[in-house]
Amino acid sequence: MTLYRILRRALGTTALIAISLSLCLSVSAQTAGLNTTSTGEFLAYTCTYNGGTNLAEVHASVAGPDGVPLNPQTYTINVTNAAGEALPPDAAAVTPAAARAPVRVIMVLDTTSTMPINEVRNAIRDHLLPRLLIEDEMALLQFDTTIAPLTQFYTDKNALYNEHIADIELREGDNRLYDAVLQAATLTQPNSPLRQVILVITDSRRGALPQAGQSDIVTRAQASKAQIFTIGFEYEDYPDREELFAIADATRGRGWDYRGERSRSAVESAVGTSLEAFSATLNSEVIIAVDIERQTPDETGLVPLTISLLPTSGGAALTDTISCPITGPAPETEANDPAALPTFTIAFANIVNNLVVNEPVNVEVSAQPEDIPLELRFVFWLDDEMDDQFPDGIYILDTPSLTPGNHTLRAQLRDATDTVVASTSTVNLVVQREFQLSLAGDSATNLSGPVQFNVSGAEGLPSVEFLVASAVNPIVTQPLGTAEVADDGTASLTIPNIQEDANRLFPNQQTWELQVVARAPGETEDQPFGLSNTLPIAVAAIPQTTIPPILLPIGVSLLLVGLNYALLRQVRSARIRRFIESPGSQDLDAELMSVTVNRAGVKQTYTLTKKTMFVGRGSGNDISLEDDSNVSRQHGVLLWRRGTWWFANRKPKVKTKIDGKVYRGYTLHKLKPMMEIQIGDFQLVFHSNAQRDMSDLIKTNL
Repeated sequence: MTLYRILRRALGTTALIAISLSLCLSVSAQTAGLNTTSTGEFLAYTCTYNGGTNLAEVHASVAGPDGVPLNPQTYTINVTNAAGEALPPDAAAVTPAAARAPVRVIMVLDTTSTMPINEVRNAIRDHLLPRLLIEDEMALLQFDTTIAPLTQFYTDKNALYNEHIADIELREGDNRLYDAVLQAATLTQPNSPLRQVILVITDSRRGALPQAGQSDIVTRAQASKAQIFTIGFEYEDYPDREELFAIADATRGRGWDYRGERSRSAVESAVGTSLEAFSATLNSEVIIAVDIERQTPDETGLVPLTISLLPTSGGAALTDTISCPITGPAPETEANDPAALPTFTIAFANIVNNLVVNEPVNVEVSAQPEDIPLELRFVFWLDDEMDDQFPDGIYILDTPSLTPGNHTLRAQLRDATDTVVASTSTVNLVVQREFQLSLAGDSATNLSGPVQFNVSGAEGLPSVEFLVASAVNPIVTQPLGTAEVADDGTASLTIPNIQEDANRLFPNQQTWELQVVARAPGETEDQPFGLSNTLPIAVAAIPQTTIPPILLPIGVSLLLVGLNYALLRQVRSARIRRFIESPGSQDLDAELMSVTVNRAGVKQTYTLTKKTMFVGRGSGNDISLEDDSNVSRQHGVLLWRRGTWWFANRKPKVKTKIDGKVYRGYTLHKLKPMMEIQIGDFQLVFHSNAQRDMSDLIKTNL
């Protein structure tokens, strides 16, 4: 018997979770180069009715930004119904689960030739399998240039290891990582009473092979409430950290990424640490008991609830939705009754609420139990109009024929008497027209003078607006112009002089590498009625006037001065980059400092517990400044060096305002208490950790 199981019997699950977490955090602190996503996790994965208490019980997993299960005393709970009405505060209570329920895990394992497979196997054997419950089910889906069939689900994890993992052979060639993750998500079951988890272990990135898109993977997983956890590491290859982290965040999972020492032992340690953290996160279960006696069920007979957990110490709320039964299960029918039918539940398998669609979709419906008698049939309702011509449960949504905008869809299971046996919830779909953007002429490079942009496929839309962005920063767009749509669905915009527009929109450049996109404005800014492909163009430099001979020596002198200045800037930038990358030899001061981030009156305080604290829009930063296009993904960094704190920009083109003065590019500033740093819409105040109330200390509105 393993030490883990002995401890589990002796101490109980709750105590064992605490020990696992402390060990996990201890090992994690020693693994340099291992990063993780920084958002909290809250997944309400199933709801049952407790006949003894007459309460709906929501089973959920809750973990903080550090991946550690949250204590219910650290947050308050808010529950609203489908109409947006808040339930009374005493209608819901949350408690840690006495013992977590079994989990169904699909492990997606990379078997391409760059994997240090022996070390990864050791990490799985030593750091994951002993920490799973005996009742947990696990299956393996391995990929390289092909995707192997999913193994059966094992409760005997040693048998899974011995039969499928111990003798894995690696293969040369490109990988099928994202196709494999999509396939794993497809194999999860909507309406499952089990918590479903996909664990990805890889060192691969997107290669030359066309693969599944991020949105397809996320939609499939969300339909089944399946969490995706990703473990990526750099060895001979390196994974797409940002994309894997985005998939993990969108599915309420967590991502780990190792970019440290490239040795086999270091990779084994990093993967082992990540697997221990993953195991600890599985133990973050709570039960939320909700009184829904006075609530009105929807067409499925369930009560939709939106549950928000509000941290008492400040920070973003964690929110999820779940539908709960308002009574217990129906009495079982006699087994010998030939007319008896099991109680069915159905759910959409590949669409979720508020999904944006722009091409035909085969909408799939999943049923529990899976075996549906012949006397039952599926009926679909699109915008409250019934269609019963799809008996196999797959509805062909002809998106291009629909009017752009919001549409509703629901499905029902009916018997021979046309009685509704089961129904899905109604989902809202945002239909978006997909049209093509092209450029008149033979070339999209070295453009000058008049240029014409053409759009096709925009039938039924009143107008199309054209947006342009620099290829260096494609997120920030500028309006280029608007054109009306003709009866044949085409629209054209002519720019009289593309060089003048490029210079006006993106000044101080000689040549412009740009990206143009066309969109049809919708009801909201985030969801236009139509969107085109992105068209890359290159605009030629504006011709320079001839320099008179008498001015040539002056020009040469000025050029030399400029080169000297540029050289000095390069030297300074290199010194600052070395300063950022140096580890720092002194320990942190006993009196810790903090940074309070203020945006539109919402404040969050970060204690500076590490010598290097990264700041930016990306989710992997220690201080994340999200949803602001004026903030770079890797904007700045707070450094403890030479016994003091410093702030530095991390990119040559980012801007930061420090105590009222704007600094661009690589800069380094010594920080003093109450110094104010403005990044985009965010105001950061550097102060002592003892000072928490910043309401009276923010001096300016920079």
